[in-house]
Amino acid sequence: ERPVVVGVVGVVLWVGISNLGLEQRLFSWLGTEHFLTRWFGSESRPAYNPLAALGDQPALAYAFLAVRFMGLALLVPVIEEAFLRAFLMRYVMHENWTEIPFGVVNRMAVAVGILLPVLYHPEHLAALVWFSLVTWLMVRTKNFWDCVTAHATTNLLLGLYVIMSGQYGFW
Repeated sequence: ERPVVVGVVGVVLWVGISNLGLEQRLFSWLGTEHFLTRWFGSESRPAYNPLAALGDQPALAYAFLAVRFMGLALLVPVIEEAFLRAFLMRYVMHENWTEIPFGVVNRMAVAVGILLPVLYHPEHLAALVWFSLVTWLMVRTKNFWDCVTAHATTNLLLGLYVIMSGQYGFW
């Protein structure tokens, strides 16, 4: 199904862009690394490994992971998609945003739906690519739950990648 495929492609792109250092290379090539660091920051996510930090309390470590995965794969996709796509992208088109059908966009809505998340994700280029992909899905299917499913798929697979690779800086 299309949303699951978008979610799988999304996680591959997110991890690939980040692990290959494409963002740093692009910004360096453009000569914008200092500007971008000043305005958007270059901080990465804290790399908290609950299995190491709570190693002497495995039940607590696994409880932490269970809660983390529920937030990552269930709560965040619904909340972020509801705010960003179901509300904000329609609100910037018209103050009576409920009159705008889901999936109908203009340039401003697309810009907000893609660029706003770039500001609050430290992986700016990966976020740009991923949110562009899900915005395409939104316009293509006009289905809120397709966006949530793609988001949940990406986040779940990213969480599994983090556990298997030990790259805790991704979450």
